[in-house]
Amino acid sequence: MIQSLERAVKILRMVAESGDGIRLCDLARACEMKRNTIFNLADTLVSERLLAKTADGRYSIGNMILELAGGQKRNSYLLIVEKELRDLHLKYPGAAIFYSELGNTDIIAKLHFEQTHPGKAIYPDGMTLNPYLTVSGLAFFAFATEERLVSLRAKNPFDYHGLNVWCSMDKFMAQVEIARRKGYAETPQVTPPSDFKIGIPVRTRNGGMAGAVTFHLSANKSNEREILREVMASVENISGGEGKC
Repeated sequence: MIQSLERAVKILRMVAESGDGIRLCDLARACEMKRNTIFNLADTLVSERLLAKTADGRYSIGNMILELAGGQKRNSYLLIVEKELRDLHLKYPGAAIFYSELGNTDIIAKLHFEQTHPGKAIYPDGMTLNPYLTVSGLAFFAFATEERLVSLRAKNPFDYHGLNVWCSMDKFMAQVEIARRKGYAETPQVTPPSDFKIGIPVRTRNGGMAGAVTFHLSANKSNEREILREVMASVENISGGEGKC
């Protein structure tokens, strides 16, 4: 069993180093194994999606390895988000902070810091946010591409999810335009005048939108400019971290 595992690892390494893929005969020579042995191990790796086999008989790295690597990258990115927002939350423990992303049809809350647990990250399971009544939703409408918003609009019609607050789509889009000018979103129609609540886009390396950070501090507008500056700086650090992952 251990010998088979060692051989499988050697095959994976040789295939990865081959660049454009490698044929069975070349793989057998490189690994110094019999052709039948290589074929059986490679065939098993293909069935597990660790390797892929092209129509011309070349072996290349399979989707499973790419997915596992992508998952590790993804987890590393969320750790960057958690660290930055934890530091921010410890400075403003009375704030509620969310990090959300745009899924296929909904805005999904990925990370949450509550007012009652300073610095403690909560990973909500399947929590979605109203796209019209939250600052994160408005941030996505303001800064995400129209292509990414098509499914969101279809799943969440404005007439059912936003009309009762905004009265018309024109008023909602006017607030979206304000967000674009400012660089962050606000929802004065649903936020108490005494509260400080903003939604800021998290940028990707190529300038797209990876997600949104929501910061809500109740009954505290005395140092609004300073808080805004610090929240924006935290989001900037997250954006930089996304580009490095």
